[in-house]
Amino acid sequence: MLTTSERKPALSESGVMVSDVERLRIAQIDLVYRQAVPSLIAAVAAVALLVYVVYDTAPRTQLGIWLIASACLYALRFMLVLSYHKCAPEQRPQRPWHGLFLLGALVGGGLWGISGNFLLPSDSIAYQSFLVVGVTGICAGTAVSYAALRGVPQAFILPALIPFGIQLITAGPELHRLTGIVVLMFMVVLLVSSVMMYKSTERTLRLGLENEGLVQTLRGAKEKAESLNSELRLEVDERRQAEQRIRASRRELSRILDNIQDTYFRTDNAGNIVQVSASVTELLGYSQRELLGTNLEQLFVDSAEVEVFMRALEAGGGRLHGYEMQVVRKDGSRIWVSKNAQYYRDEYGDIAGVEGTGRDVTGLKRVEAALRAEKERALVTLEAIGDGVIATDAAGRVEYLNPIAEQLTGWAATSALRRPLSEVFHVIDEDTRQLADDPVRACLRSGQACKIPGHPILLSAKNDLEYSIEVNVSPILDDDENVSGVVL
Repeated sequence: MLTTSERKPALSESGVMVSDVERLRIAQIDLVYRQAVPSLIAAVAAVALLVYVVYDTAPRTQLGIWLIASACLYALRFMLVLSYHKCAPEQRPQRPWHGLFLLGALVGGGLWGISGNFLLPSDSIAYQSFLVVGVTGICAGTAVSYAALRGVPQAFILPALIPFGIQLITAGPELHRLTGIVVLMFMVVLLVSSVMMYKSTERTLRLGLENEGLVQTLRGAKEKAESLNSELRLEVDERRQAEQRIRASRRELSRILDNIQDTYFRTDNAGNIVQVSASVTELLGYSQRELLGTNLEQLFVDSAEVEVFMRALEAGGGRLHGYEMQVVRKDGSRIWVSKNAQYYRDEYGDIAGVEGTGRDVTGLKRVEAALRAEKERALVTLEAIGDGVIATDAAGRVEYLNPIAEQLTGWAATSALRRPLSEVFHVIDEDTRQLADDPVRACLRSGQACKIPGHPILLSAKNDLEYSIEVNVSPILDDDENVSGVVL
């Protein structure tokens, strides 16, 4: 339970931060003003009844003054209550509602207190008893209706009953004195009861405010929970959609891996295979299930080749392209495989293993071996024939000289490579001693075989020897019939 000294800020109806004490005072004033209308109506009815009862016995002037004063008072009090209810909640704390209501109660009590002195005959016990019952009843109603505001019941009870009680005690007859004493005793009881009712009402209002704060807290918690639930539902929906996309991607990836011609593989950091495509059966003869958990070194012809492969991968910055090695199939046969490989990483960015593809290049390796053998035979043939042979690329740069061409030009093959032919093959006309036409350029332009006309003489770069030669030039054509070089 909060005490009046605790001041925790809270939001009022107007949205302004107020302390708990201020909220309690606002609630007390609001309760009294909401109960004021029936209380004021009952008081006006009591005024009308009193005027009706004493109309024939009370002095007309005094009765008229009292009635006018009462009418003005209760009209002003009705206007005060109406003004309170019309006032905006955020403006109510700025006006003295408590003080104005207290003043109205004080004046009202005073009017009822003087009614017994000026309106009733002092020797009429019947009239006095009627007034005692009426005034004490009004005081009791006031004590109940206005108990929420400190001092308001007392402000009405004291001026209403003290003058009336004293007037009865001093009236003379013993019955009047006893009645006056009873009135004063009843006044004390009402005062004590009003104080107790005030404390009880204060505790009730304070508890209500605490419950209201608790309700607001619970409402806020509920709204927050609903907001969190809404966010959670959105997150669940997004996660479900993401999972659906992931499943779709996995199905697509599985379909791709099932239909891929190259073999896809993935290993952990220890080199154990954790994923492999179905095409591995065609490549190595193993099923997918047989290879899962198998270490790569078991597939290499030489287990030491695994270390060479990993060093090459590291040296390539985590990527390898076209790395060739021999592996062992399930039936024990050996094939050449070309691998593209790279590191893959986990969700934290750390290297989790190696993934890549492998392709059977055994047939290609055989073709390459055959081409090398054919090239060797061609080179041996060229070196064995008695003619000099020079080959150039499409730009006329020297790519090959056989030994006879080295002897005639005076250039070693290693020194002549990539040089323009005009530097190595220096030819003049025997009759004019002028440079002969460049046969390579003519052949490259026409794409046709040709000869150097006249009687060309080859000047050796090694000494002053001259060789009378016959030159035949033929183009080298690629698969698209484009000239890629010439042969002299």
